[in-house]
Amino acid sequence: MPSLVDPKDINAASVRAVLSAQRLQDVLDKALDSLVRLYAGSLDSLDPQLLLGNAEASLAYVQKSIGSVSRAAATDTIEKAKKSMATLEKTIDQLRKVYPDTTAVKIDNSKYFINLTSGYHVATLIAFCIVLASRVFQGAARRGAGALLKGIKLFGYNLTLLAGGPNDLQKLALLTIPDSIPAVETKFNLDVEAIPQAMCTKCGYVYPPTYPNGLSNPEWPERCSYHLTKLSDPCRESLLKSNHQPQKTLEYYPFPDWFGRFLSLPGIEKYGDWFSNDIAQHYGLAPATKCNVKDGSFFHSFTAQDDKLFIADRGEEGRWFFLLHADFFNVEGNRLRGKTRSTGIVSLACLNLPLQMRNDSAHRYIPYIIPGPYEPDAKVAAHQHILHPMLSDIVMGYQRGFRPHGSHGSHQSVQPYARVHRTAVAMASMDSKAARPFAGLLDVTSHHHCFICRCFHKFHMGRTDFENWVPADDDFLRRGAEMWRDAKDDKERIQISDFYGTRYSALWMLGNWKPSKQLLVEPMHIVFLVILQRFFRDALKLDNPDSKNKKGKGKGKGKGEGKGKGIGKDKRIESAADGESEDELPDVPAIHQHLSRVAPTSEQEMKALKKRISGHKWLALVYVCNNLNQFPVGKRGGFLSVIPRDKQLTIAAMADTLVHWRMSKPLTPLRRADIDSVDTLNHIQLSAREVITPSWITKPPFMLGTKRAGTLKAAHWHSPIATANADDMASVLDTAMQLVCASIVMTKDSLQPSQRDLYRNCLRRHVDGLKKNFPGFILPSHHLAFHIYDGMDSFSTVRNWWAFPYENLIGRLQRIPTNHKTGELEQTLLHSFYKGANFRQWLLRPDCPDELKEMRDILERAYGYNKGARGDDQEIDDVDNDGDNDDSVTILLETGHRRESSSDKMISTPPPLELTCAVGRSDVKCFLQVAAPRGFFNTPTAIAKGNSYIAYKPDGDSRGDWAAGQIHHIFQLNGRKKLAIRRSIGVLRPDPFSRYRRLGFDAKLLSSSFSNELEIIDIEWAIGHAARWEFFEGLAAVVNLARVRVLDSD
Repeated sequence: MPSLVDPKDINAASVRAVLSAQRLQDVLDKALDSLVRLYAGSLDSLDPQLLLGNAEASLAYVQKSIGSVSRAAATDTIEKAKKSMATLEKTIDQLRKVYPDTTAVKIDNSKYFINLTSGYHVATLIAFCIVLASRVFQGAARRGAGALLKGIKLFGYNLTLLAGGPNDLQKLALLTIPDSIPAVETKFNLDVEAIPQAMCTKCGYVYPPTYPNGLSNPEWPERCSYHLTKLSDPCRESLLKSNHQPQKTLEYYPFPDWFGRFLSLPGIEKYGDWFSNDIAQHYGLAPATKCNVKDGSFFHSFTAQDDKLFIADRGEEGRWFFLLHADFFNVEGNRLRGKTRSTGIVSLACLNLPLQMRNDSAHRYIPYIIPGPYEPDAKVAAHQHILHPMLSDIVMGYQRGFRPHGSHGSHQSVQPYARVHRTAVAMASMDSKAARPFAGLLDVTSHHHCFICRCFHKFHMGRTDFENWVPADDDFLRRGAEMWRDAKDDKERIQISDFYGTRYSALWMLGNWKPSKQLLVEPMHIVFLVILQRFFRDALKLDNPDSKNKKGKGKGKGKGEGKGKGIGKDKRIESAADGESEDELPDVPAIHQHLSRVAPTSEQEMKALKKRISGHKWLALVYVCNNLNQFPVGKRGGFLSVIPRDKQLTIAAMADTLVHWRMSKPLTPLRRADIDSVDTLNHIQLSAREVITPSWITKPPFMLGTKRAGTLKAAHWHSPIATANADDMASVLDTAMQLVCASIVMTKDSLQPSQRDLYRNCLRRHVDGLKKNFPGFILPSHHLAFHIYDGMDSFSTVRNWWAFPYENLIGRLQRIPTNHKTGELEQTLLHSFYKGANFRQWLLRPDCPDELKEMRDILERAYGYNKGARGDDQEIDDVDNDGDNDDSVTILLETGHRRESSSDKMISTPPPLELTCAVGRSDVKCFLQVAAPRGFFNTPTAIAKGNSYIAYKPDGDSRGDWAAGQIHHIFQLNGRKKLAIRRSIGVLRPDPFSRYRRLGFDAKLLSSSFSNELEIIDIEWAIGHAARWEFFEGLAAVVNLARVRVLDSD
């Protein structure tokens, strides 16, 4: 080693720095020397993968260590090492083109197997829990959480003074409580190491950092060099601020890091293997009855990187499937109207896990929070850049596999890095506004409205002959996407997207990606938030019909008049709409209605029609003109271009053109059904007030249909409601009931083939009813809803892939306190989410001390983490249990014993006389509440009276019809729980619900009175709760709310 500096002239720290720098240089020199033989081709018996792997490990070591050497005496050696580091990195990149890495990627997850509770007293751990809960669940600032930590220490010390002062053990417990919250977070490995990537503010391209000065000093290019098309100039947008930090940062938490931590959790690997084993045992024979996601046919045919079956031919490897979800939301909370800034989220859920675990945020992977305030530009396929980092890692796990240090069950008994795990995205489920741009598909309002079948053009949106629909060609879509990516200029891209209906998506990186099979029609948004909502609001006119301020009735120039940039001669209307969805073109059905009425017979009537049409928005008129291929006629008598070159495309000109078109079409008027919307809405509001439901049902607001009701959630549209004037509106009622029955069948926990067919047939009758009663009221969503049937076959019931759990996740993110600064709040959301998730992972471990499990249960109840575990938006609550009424700690202090975890609540008073007379014994134990198939059964004396109304099978005959009744007593006799009920009395009149009972709407018309006789039944005979509405004197409508569920690991 050459002498660099005289050791006498520098201190010991400088000497160590020089030696450290020289050691790093030696590591680089050795790695470069080892790669010389690869260039020369003289490998002998050496493995090129081994040489390159060692060189990559050396490079990673130097990158991690070089930033810690900062003494001036070592500057020259460090600069030399940086040059060698750049040379080694370039050499490795060149050699990898010749020798691509095919070995499994190692994941060092050894640090997650440390027992974090070792050496701490339980009291200290409880103090940690309290402070961490305030930090990760309540969003307490670091200063506030630190003050709470000190306050707990002070409280503990003064508590010991009550007994004369702390003893040695108490002193140790208090002293091991740190004074700062970062020390606690570091102790429990709560935070994650995300990679800050520079995101171009203009084109959205993403640049990962480089580390020439060590991992603590990332660097990025100064300007964007991305070419939007092959012949376009580079973007050249500035990427960095004056402090050399990105203008816009996309923080990425690498999938391998999360996956290694995921496998370290107790039980995860076992669940993954159980999933694969169950599928392998029934390979090729997917169950006809669908319940769990593994019942889907997709998993029986999906192939691995070697074209063998991913599951059946896996050998000893672990195989993991994931569901991809993405969405955009307003971080400040949902609002009814007005433009708001948009923040995005991408997440993965592991399908190998049981449904409850899968939907728990503790096991959810979020690679990044997409920075706002605007969504990426779909026209240039900017969404592909966001997905690229994550999908690159997923593809690496699929092709090469991951080899973690160990899993929870094997890290002590098996050699490190022994088992390979492979990963794959099985499906993507998201609403249309997110699914289309992320998948590279044109907007749902375009003529390419369907990507699952070959029904092209809006003319076919109302087709119901699904037996004749031909599946879409995924190779056709892939070819179009790749042609669009490789197009020379924007003009060529427009032609390609018009013909193929697609732009490029990063999802095509998944070699066997088939959007017609794997991109699902998300049922929560399509059925509940679009079809059901639009039917009741727009078709039935139940959206505040008394309001005088009708939407879309602007005077004179419509909003956006004169816009013409986005409309080309051969472009689809989605370009004009600038990404607008069917919700943002509310005037289109109204214009169609004007044109569908009887033709004008006089000049005055023509002027009146023109005036009515002119009252609509410019964009809606362009939309209709484009569909009819009718645009204003020029001076020479020929049709102008879609963009007139000599004048604006005005509302008046388009209205005049449409009137003349109508005069050339002697169509008979298409009349819609006459509906007394005010009276119907009043009846619905009455039912919302008076219907008695169990506590787990979310009832709509009493004033639904008015502004006072606020924004209705999907769960509200999930709740069945009725229509008035049934005799006068039999056809309309049937149209509505067919839709209700389709939604009920769709949401069942278990689906037989006949039930899946019933869903499509009900939907077909609903759409046919729309054509008859509401001509012109057909949406793209009606067609897409038929394809939910395909998802049921491939991935089982919709509860396994609908968006309720992800909307719950977004709601949690919206409640995280931030500084409201775009560019910073996204990082806060990502890191706060993982601190909470990792904290809950620690509390959910089976080896967690019992006292901490009690603390975990308190936090679960207080922060609602037991809500939505089944995958929907319904809350399963104890009748009197919430965070404020939790008495578990008081019981522990008073009795010295913990409260039993059972949901049963016993009554301490003697049994009532009428019960002892009915059973002939007095030695019975009575209960106020017991667990039900969903929620709880309780007596009428409890708070939730609706939990006392049930549907049951008389005499326990599972094949017989159900009866309705009310629980009056719950008791235990001879070790068996029983119910004492009074049955609802039948009526001697036709039951209007009977025709819909076989379609899934399981309701009966009964008397509002109950039998005076107590009926004793086994609790197993009760099949579930019943909703009850006494809507007329002496009559009640009772709906059976029981749902089928096959009990297994889910």
